[in-house]
Amino acid sequence: MSSSSAQASVPGNAPDLTVLPSTVSVMIVGGGPSGLALAIELARREIDVCIIEKHQTKSSFSRALAIHPRTVETFEQIDPRISEKAINSGYIIPSINFQKSKSIRSITHIETDPLQPYTKYPFVLGISQVVTEQILEDALLDLGQPVHRGIELVDAAELNGTVTVTVASTVAPHQKRTIQCKFLCGADGSRSKVRELFGISFEGKNYAFSGLLADVTLDDQSRFAIDGPIMISPGRGMAFIAPMDGNIFRIITINPSLGRLPKDHVVTKEEIQASLNSLTNTGYVIKETHWLSVFGSQLRQAGTYRKGNVFLVGDAAHVHSPAGGQGLNTSIQDSYNLGWKLALYLKGQVPSSVLDTYHPERHRVGADVLRVTDTLILGVMSSSWLVRVGLRGFLFILPMLKSLKVEYFRRIAGIAVNYRAKPAWAPLSRFWNWITGRSSKSALQAGDRLPDLDLLSDLPESTAGRLSLYRALSLTTGFKFFLYAHTRSLSVAEIDRINSQLQLLKLSNVARFAVIPFGDRLRCSLGMSVLIDYQYGFEHVLRQRHADYILVRPDGYIAAIGNLFDPVAETNRKLASWIA
Repeated sequence: MSSSSAQASVPGNAPDLTVLPSTVSVMIVGGGPSGLALAIELARREIDVCIIEKHQTKSSFSRALAIHPRTVETFEQIDPRISEKAINSGYIIPSINFQKSKSIRSITHIETDPLQPYTKYPFVLGISQVVTEQILEDALLDLGQPVHRGIELVDAAELNGTVTVTVASTVAPHQKRTIQCKFLCGADGSRSKVRELFGISFEGKNYAFSGLLADVTLDDQSRFAIDGPIMISPGRGMAFIAPMDGNIFRIITINPSLGRLPKDHVVTKEEIQASLNSLTNTGYVIKETHWLSVFGSQLRQAGTYRKGNVFLVGDAAHVHSPAGGQGLNTSIQDSYNLGWKLALYLKGQVPSSVLDTYHPERHRVGADVLRVTDTLILGVMSSSWLVRVGLRGFLFILPMLKSLKVEYFRRIAGIAVNYRAKPAWAPLSRFWNWITGRSSKSALQAGDRLPDLDLLSDLPESTAGRLSLYRALSLTTGFKFFLYAHTRSLSVAEIDRINSQLQLLKLSNVARFAVIPFGDRLRCSLGMSVLIDYQYGFEHVLRQRHADYILVRPDGYIAAIGNLFDPVAETNRKLASWIA
């Protein structure tokens, strides 16, 4: 992957607007993680796309510090080189520390190892947002698509299915250009111009406190005392300390005594040290500061993620407190959900109803993230002794109840997200599933995330004859159809019957794979690529029986599931809701 921009903007020089197209299929406003991920999903499917970013230069400072397992899985499914580069550029965080008082003896050490049965990335990946953005932009450049910097959206309107946008140079605002596009996507942050121009509401609240943020070098004694991210909540307020690159640490403090500070407040080294001291007595000493900032947290969500041919992703659609590190991860999942839908619709491979699924799927997830982060932040900021006791009690029992710990980390990691048609949202039901671990053990349904499995294959993309299920998902950019077949006891006539049944299904533009258990052999061709399930994961993990099929969406979630010999009309009805 290259590391230089295809269109480098020189600070102070106006960008050349003539390089922008006059017409384009998809226009993306915002060159952050969500905009980049969306552009990659479109460009790798050969959709013409234009992405603009109002800032001429990239920030060297990073708000987001980590990506969760589901995001790493997403990178692998898009392009294994992206996940490999992210892992090599970051560091593994196998555990999280919670300190319930100022005493170092009150630390609860929680390992992420319960995730191991559910993902091959059972850890939080510590990586600067700056690095993540560079990896994504390099991948986009490899697809021949640059980010056009120093250009901002000034106006937009939709008429008869076409969106007309006006953009201008941020250096020379009088220089403007009009572009017509089929779809406009706002990835332009919490103050989204796209959201504003199309009158989309952004309901929510501002928190009555501000936080201090600093990237610092700690003295040697403090540095060696920290073996991973630590969240300290001794009473009202919170401090968060996490290692970054080299000897740099990120410190975030939320101290109620500071109230809500103005956005232009200048934070000093003495101020961040005093805030840290008031929340801990463990003697963390700041030796040098590299970046100091103040942030005002808010909780808001767009009323709709879609209005006509206009879509919102990332912070343009939802903002919340940094608790749980959900922001960047949720934003990338928005783009991963939307990108393939736009691309395949433009290519005529999915019906327009597939575009209608974006808002209900991602708005529901966003609302859940807002609820969780709001609960976490209000818990650590509450003056109620009852709330404080409840929070400490939760942190006390979390390491001891495996089922609860599994569900907690599956939610934080993003691998518990599903797009089922009728999710069990009742609070009591969800709490019971948390305690018992039922939600991680239920049978697969349409809308569930497809777990990864290790398989054997003679496909050229395999490594030493091995090919993971997620690697198989990255081989093509459309839907995948997996048929599980016990062929050991099948006659040639039975396999012919399978082939005949397959001919009746509407599977145009769908990559097909036959999955057979280890030791079985094919007596005649099934007319599709063959994967060997040598660990019997399809049977024991996915709970598949002979002739069961799984239709997998391009984002790795299950579109349809059933048996090949179900009534053809019923199966084709399931397929037709996703495949044009």
